[in-house]
Amino acid sequence: MLVSMKDMLNHALRDGYAVGQFNINNLEWVGAVLSAGQKMRSPIILGVSGGTIKHMLGLKCIHDIVVNAMDYLDIDIPVALHLDHGTSQEICEAAIKAGFRSVMFDGSHLPFSENLDITRRVVEFAHRRGVSVEAELGTIAGSEDGIVNSSVIYADPQECATLVKETDVDCLAAALGSTHGLYKGRAKLGFAEMQTIAELVKVPLVLHGGTGIAAEDMRRAISYGTAKINVNTENMYAWCQAVKDMFMADDGHDINDPRKVIRDGLIPVREMVAQRIHLFGSEQRY
Repeated sequence: MLVSMKDMLNHALRDGYAVGQFNINNLEWVGAVLSAGQKMRSPIILGVSGGTIKHMLGLKCIHDIVVNAMDYLDIDIPVALHLDHGTSQEICEAAIKAGFRSVMFDGSHLPFSENLDITRRVVEFAHRRGVSVEAELGTIAGSEDGIVNSSVIYADPQECATLVKETDVDCLAAALGSTHGLYKGRAKLGFAEMQTIAELVKVPLVLHGGTGIAAEDMRRAISYGTAKINVNTENMYAWCQAVKDMFMADDGHDINDPRKVIRDGLIPVREMVAQRIHLFGSEQRY
């Protein structure tokens, strides 16, 4: 059964760990992430981007694939199906109507007053249906699904406090130096600002752009109130590299059966998901 993120993130915040959001890209990806979480008894957040909605033939199709996969695999850990970077009230409401139990309204590109107003409306719609909501302030640099931001703009602590107080949003992605995609060099996170914001908002913080952030920085972010960490690029890259190596090698791989190619490409993805679960401290929590 799908759940909202609210309880799992509040539990993580209270007990000093983080839950990983692992974006899904196809049926097999869903099974790989769910299986890794089940094996390690960790809560899991399945992230769905705008590009994935098109690729997997719509919100309802994605929801039904996840629900049926959970049933087939006998998954009994908490699983949240989460709309990642929903850019409008309409797409957030559509995801909720399709059965998603969590959505992100990303109004970071809007003036603060407009971001606050739409976030409030999304929260009202979602909370009446038991669905959790993530909001964002500031600008996370990099590229995701064709959306490109060239520079980081740190979230303003007072705006964060106001947004959370006036909307009752469940968790907050405050941009503090992380980047979508592959980093050039080491990510530099604003830990002082992170600590200030965490103390002001009293809700779980979300770290986007988890790929390329040093392990010690992730652990430090968790200690400062980050209870959700998004990971995507490193898993996509690992799959692509594994498949590339498979096609380049002459070692008996059956490269004429796409089912086997997709399956074998996910071997390193499952391993990386397991590593992240261990790093985040979410294993053996349920």
